[in-house]
Amino acid sequence: MAEPSPGLSPLLPRCRVRDLSLGADAPVNREQLIADLRQAEGVRSTVYDDATGQPIRPGSTVHGHPSVGVGHRIDLPLSDALIDALLEADITDACQALDMALPWWTGCTEPQQRALVELAFNLGVDGLVSKFPRFLLHLKGGQAHAAGCDLDAALWAQQVGRTRAQRIVQQVQGGEVA
Repeated sequence: MAEPSPGLSPLLPRCRVRDLSLGADAPVNREQLIADLRQAEGVRSTVYDDATGQPIRPGSTVHGHPSVGVGHRIDLPLSDALIDALLEADITDACQALDMALPWWTGCTEPQQRALVELAFNLGVDGLVSKFPRFLLHLKGGQAHAAGCDLDAALWAQQVGRTRAQRIVQQVQGGEVA
């Protein structure tokens, strides 16, 4: 049987405003429901067509609904809570990728660390490493001003817009930006 998600009761409360219940007085066993849905729907980590079960790739024709996870339709609007959960997961992934590729990054100042995470988020760590080797050498060597100048002169600064680029450059060079 599947483990319940942290912080969630294995029994759902009786149906109220937004709670799930399958009967007037019968609470739903959340743990069993999750196990049943995972088995029936399957668990997919990539986007697929729920009508055909085929992965969706660029140029695919979709016959049903694009779905991911356990039958989660991604053609429907996402809640703010789900958007925040995805963002938190993406930030965690970026930090872990930085840990692997640039183990020295945690020795940078907090604003520089935020800048590196944002760059990794935007470019991917592989893109950051391949497109900005001089920037990274300067930053690793404690040459924050030179590192910021490298970023500011890059095509990237035009692509992301001056406001974002200037904020990140300022963070790298030691200025705090809200």
